[in-house]
Formats: sequence, C-alpha cells, structure tokens
Amino acid sequence: MTSHPIRTVIVDDEPVARELIRIRLEREPDFEIVGEAASGPEAVAAVARELPHLLFLDIQMPGMTGFQALDAMASNHLPHVVFVTAFDQFALRAFDAHAIDYLVKPVDQARWLRALGRTRAIVRSDSDEQRLHLASLLSNLREEETQMTGVQRRHASSEGSAAAARIKRFVVKESDRIFLVPVSQADWIESSGNYVVLHARGSAYRLRTTMASLERDLDPDQFTRIHRRIIVNLDRIAGIQPSYHGDFDVTLSDGTRVRMSREYRSRVIP
Repeated sequence: MTSHPIRTVIVDDEPVARELIRIRLEREPDFEIVGEAASGPEAVAAVARELPHLLFLDIQMPGMTGFQALDAMASNHLPHVVFVTAFDQFALRAFDAHAIDYLVKPVDQARWLRALGRTRAIVRSDSDEQRLHLASLLSNLREEETQMTGVQRRHASSEGSAAAARIKRFVVKESDRIFLVPVSQADWIESSGNYVVLHARGSAYRLRTTMASLERDLDPDQFTRIHRRIIVNLDRIAGIQPSYHGDFDVTLSDGTRVRMSREYRSRVIP
C-alpha cells in the first residue's frame, strides 16, 4: 500500500470545470496535481509524460472523446479513472457494470466526497481491478461507440455481445502498468497451466484466460490453433516443414519455430 501522494491529471475542455476540480483537489493533502489537459491529445501526452495514478476525465470533448483518449493512451499506461460527464444517471449504468466511478456535471459536494473516498481507497490499496475492468471495456468498444449519445449507449449496452464478437486487443498487466496490445501485434500464443503466454513483437505477456476461449473469440481468418497448446497468427507464418510422425515445424516471420500437430494440419495446409 503506497503512502505517496496520488499523482493526478485533470482533463476537461472547459476551463471552469478544470478549475473547480483543481480547487477541490488542492484541499486534499494526499492528492498531487501533476498536469492538466484541455483536449484528448493533450491528455494522451500528459499521461505518457507523468504516468499518473489517477485521471479525472471529461467524456464529451471536441475532436477526441474521453474514450478515444483512453484508447490512444492504453498502449502505454492506463491510470485509474474518474469520468466527468453530462450524461444522466440512467445512461451511466454501463459504467457501473465495469466498476468505473463517475461525476455528473454539475458536481455536488456530497457526490464529490463519495467519489473521492472511493477513489482514494482503490488507489491506496494498489488494486488493479478497476483498471482491468476499464481496459476490458476499452478492448470491446468499437470506434463508433465512443461517439454515441447517452441514450444510444444505453441501448447499445443491451446488445453488447454483437459489438464484442471478436477480441480486438489483449489486456496486459506488467509490473504496475496495465495496457492494451492490439490483436494485430500478436505472433503466437501458448498455454501455460492456468494461463496463456502471448508472444507479440518480441515480448511475452502472461494472461489469465484459456486456449478454448481464445480460439472461440479470436478472428478465425487471422488466428488458428495448430497444436493443443499453440495458436498462431496466420499472417506470421513464414514456412512449414514436415517433422516426424506426421507433425510439422512451423517457422514464424521472426524466426520462432513452433510445432503443428498432424490433426490440425487441415487448418493451415489445404
């Protein structure tokens, strides 16, 4: 449990809204404001520069919404997030389902204190649950969904299975960082006990999921299982050579060699 100040960045395109949050946070000795941003691109730059613990983030901003800003920063670092929004309570039920806190403008003092207390407890406990939920939410959002109105988002939440039919990005936790790895960067995946190991662009990340669920949720036109323990990105296959007992050695574009069992041959070789 950390005793350091909670490093915070405030993001809102309205100067008055940023000022109100800044004034309130300056009354809290355990919060340190390390940056402010008036747009999505500024927010992405501030997070990359400061690596804050916490982000107060407006959702509706011109040019780049709060969700699009999170999507852009997610490949590097996802802080804890408190959304600041004009959406009504009913439209925000989808956020509740992902354990994401939010403040509805104008923010009353009682709601502010409640959100601050909850956020303080989460950050102080070093819990990654909220950030993992947030990363999962981002990995399932389509680009056009980030531009929906509150009413459209409410209806879309009831039809979420169609929007998240395929995995678009992997949620990765490494040390104290949580970030997203685009599916297109994956080279191959192997099972490892109760986990799988994702190999992507020369790095390896351990994920808590199963080969069966990945085989179901990955795009079959891009990924296929070639062994009970191995899934490969078909675009990464550079060569295939017969091995022994009907198995094959598959060479990937980075030189890695993996085994393809004969029972999976038809998935790769016509």
